[in-house]
Amino acid sequence: MLSTTNLTALFHDMVRAAMAAQQVASSETTEFYLVQLLEAFARPARGNLLDPPLALDYLEALHLPAPKRYAKLKRVADTALFVTGVFVDSLERSLVGPEYYAALGRNAYARLSAQSSRAALASLFEELAGRFPEFVRVLTEISAQELF
Repeated sequence: MLSTTNLTALFHDMVRAAMAAQQVASSETTEFYLVQLLEAFARPARGNLLDPPLALDYLEALHLPAPKRYAKLKRVADTALFVTGVFVDSLERSLVGPEYYAALGRNAYARLSAQSSRAALASLFEELAGRFPEFVRVLTEISAQELF
């Protein structure tokens, strides 16, 4: 089993290579965020990624107090980005396609950006929302290596 340090280094190298291959440049913060996202989804105890459904979590988040809203929106946004990038082939055969999940992810990141009081987080989430399709391509490039 890889240590966390090795996993971080592996994903960092993969994100950089995928960004270069897809000609996607981003802030270092966003690059690191993608590495952390991959690490989080590499953990085996995640269960069903889409249970509860992301749309229900998104709607519920809109009615929660700020700290709980943040966590729920982050789950929706991160899961939508990961699923759209890594499982795009499966999504294209499902009732709702990748565009549905991309829209949910973009909207959740946009709301996170608007709600963040820290400029660095607001900027990060704004970049993820505004360039969501580019980061999906990066994750799709990584998923071609059949890690997930």
